Amino acid sequence: MTKTMNSGLVVTRHGASAEVLAEDGTIWSCHQRKSKHPVVAGDKVLWQQGQDNKGIIIERLPRKNILSQRKDHKRVKEIAANLDQVVIAFTVKPRFDQVLIDRYIAVAEQQGIHPVLLMTKLDIIENGGADEIEAVANIYRAIGYPVVASSQKREAGLDALRDILKNKISVLVGQSGVGKSSLATMLLPGVTIETAGLTARGDQGSHTTSSTTLYPLPFGGYLVDSPGVRDFSVWDLEADKLADCYIEFLQYTDSCRFSNCRHINEPDCAVKSAVARKEISEARYNSYASLYRALTEGL
Repeated sequence: MTKTMNSGLVVTRHGASAEVLAEDGTIWSCHQRKSKHPVVAGDKVLWQQGQDNKGIIIERLPRKNILSQRKDHKRVKEIAANLDQVVIAFTVKPRFDQVLIDRYIAVAEQQGIHPVLLMTKLDIIENGGADEIEAVANIYRAIGYPVVASSQKREAGLDALRDILKNKISVLVGQSGVGKSSLATMLLPGVTIETAGLTARGDQGSHTTSSTTLYPLPFGGYLVDSPGVRDFSVWDLEADKLADCYIEFLQYTDSCRFSNCRHINEPDCAVKSAVARKEISEARYNSYASLYRALTEGL
């Protein structure tokens, strides 16, 4: 008798086993055979029911993107698949790091994931630093990236954030102290992000996870948490493709003298000329140059 083939979404993986969300909303613990392509959270799979109410993953379906963590020059660890957007949180205290923001954006662009900018701690911003952070926000608005603002203390801006997250698989990133934990707690009733990970609260006490996990949002969609997400500095990023991730460069790159121009030291660089004419943000260009050198020098 042929067993029924089911489709599902991997919400977390532990070794050779994965928790798979079936189409009927149930969660199945599924084993993956070693000969198959390994799955990560966010993968869509085909699976069959096995023995003892367990499942077997038969096939990993094609991915639209994959976020990876570079362990060293030879090894890359896959973190999460099929993300829709990266929500980048930043604020005035701790002071935002624009190079880090642009690194987040570059990784997202390289993988075809939509970046969203989120100004947090709006109550603090209004008490000082509003002009500076608004100027930074305007840089990204001018490029075409959405920017939203929120105040965890006042619970302001959360409806706009929920609208952005609704029915999408999203990862929330940003420097330590920008308020990711309290935001996630407000978005995920009964769950809070701690330094060590997402912690479930309930009658059975609490536990932290070291695996990438998709947490269902009550209004639709999923929020990703992962140790690899938190250590964003080592996400896989290719220096030779970095300029393509700065989307405001693209209208100028064909006018550079050299077809392989890296927009660093080359003469007759149309991108650098656009910076001089203030058609490209100097801060964005400086972050590009800093990141390019870091990647080529292996930092």
